[in-house]
Amino acid sequence: MSAVPLCAVVVTALSVAAAHAQVPAADEFMVRVGDYVQRFVNAFSNIVAEERYEPGPGHRGRQRLRSDYLLVRLPGNQDNFITFRDVVEVNGKPLRNQQERLARLFSQPSETPLEQARAVAAHSEKYLPPTTDPLLAVVFLQREYQARFRYTIGERDPAVAPDVRRIGFVETQSPTILGRADGRDLPTRGTAWVSETTGRVFKTELQFAGERPLTLTTVFGMDDTLNIDVPIEMSESFSASGEIVKGVARYSRFRRFGVRTDETIDTPALER
Repeated sequence: MSAVPLCAVVVTALSVAAAHAQVPAADEFMVRVGDYVQRFVNAFSNIVAEERYEPGPGHRGRQRLRSDYLLVRLPGNQDNFITFRDVVEVNGKPLRNQQERLARLFSQPSETPLEQARAVAAHSEKYLPPTTDPLLAVVFLQREYQARFRYTIGERDPAVAPDVRRIGFVETQSPTILGRADGRDLPTRGTAWVSETTGRVFKTELQFAGERPLTLTTVFGMDDTLNIDVPIEMSESFSASGEIVKGVARYSRFRRFGVRTDETIDTPALER
């Protein structure tokens, strides 16, 4: 057996030790992630996006959709948010009197804009379920919910960005944040691709177990007009009748409007 030079062994050991030393602690990493998510929510609040959903080949349960997609912060809890979808076009055919309906609800005087927006979103759920949401995984990265999950720091992924590292997360508390129609838990797990230095989220992948397992992936990027991070593309994949069904939604035309989420509405300032 040939001898291995001592210097080579020492260099190898130091290299391994240095690589491990560069892995941030999960708690420290998640503080940065939570801070970034809060900044993201603040910046993306009161933004309307155009969502165009395309079902994959052979998908009989979904149609081509164009929707308005909106995020607002919740009254009394500025650290949290809620999203709304308003389907305005189905298979290329516009639905009557629904253009910019969500924006009008929040930018014109009303005592209950949130309640009205929930009614709009509930009507749109017959086209896309509420779990098909590009920001759903971001919810589980918020500071408010981090104690409910176990986070695992994974490998770097330079294909996404030079300092991006994978973070695995698994929901560990019951009752779960999401639930099934019969009241049973619906635990979630997934992966986030996050900058080590800033906590910026580049990509998320969310997985739901159950009778029809679902994987939901969202890619984020910078909108040059508003100069903020936004969802760019969301893809879904699930099993139906023994086949893998896919769909893709893409986001564009991001525009901001003025609103106060304490149910008192500002002067309209819709941007196109």
